[in-house]
Amino acid sequence: MKALKTIGIVLAIVAGTFVIYNASIDPHYDVNRSLEIQASPQAVSQVVSDFTSWPKWSAWFDKDSTMVAAFPGSTAGEGATYSWTSEMSGNGSMEILDYKDGKSMTTAITFDGMGGSTGNWRFEATETGTLVTWGFSGDMPFFFRFMAPNMEQAVAPDFEAGLNKLKKLIE
Repeated sequence: MKALKTIGIVLAIVAGTFVIYNASIDPHYDVNRSLEIQASPQAVSQVVSDFTSWPKWSAWFDKDSTMVAAFPGSTAGEGATYSWTSEMSGNGSMEILDYKDGKSMTTAITFDGMGGSTGNWRFEATETGTLVTWGFSGDMPFFFRFMAPNMEQAVAPDFEAGLNKLKKLIE
């Protein structure tokens, strides 16, 4: 009986520490990466806004061989959607909420069981092409807040790899 009481006290202390730690963390994260692509802003934004192109350049498809994309409706431009299933990365979906050809794109990203995030893209004309900026922001649910400080480290390399593949695909 004493052992059960000791285990219960230890578990209560660990759970309490976790709750206090999570309560002290800012849940917001915001990750952005940019790369110049030698093509017009319209050409770049049209590729990015077509979800059927994502498996060709998104780093997540390279990292996860179990990821399968589905395109249930419109696949390009405002209102387009796609979803994915994955044994390794989990399931989710994305929808283009706002699209301005050659200028910007905003997406809603939903990770099953983890909540949602906002994706954003900017396409800025340069002398030699387009500065493409890919961003991702949101607020972690309470019990996942411990992950928020690590989002930069976790997501930025994938953004960089994806932008480099996008550059190769378009150029």
